[in-house]
Amino acid sequence: MLSLLLLAPPCFAGTPLPDAPHVVTQGEGQASATPDRARVTLSAQYRHAHAAVAKQSVDRSVNAFLELAPASA
Repeated sequence: MLSLLLLAPPCFAGTPLPDAPHVVTQGEGQASATPDRARVTLSAQYRHAHAAVAKQSVDRSVNAFLELAPASA
């Protein structure tokens, strides 16, 4: 008798819908907006035996980037 009771719940587990009234919902959402600001982080590195040469190279790279970047509002 006990073995029949243990086997009974799996029989009901496969029922796709409950017998009582029910509500099934499914949804998906997406939102998009034009950004009004952005943060840019820049890192420049150059290695050389002489610090002045490395600094000049980094300065040239940063200045070239700043010339291309739009002016901040």
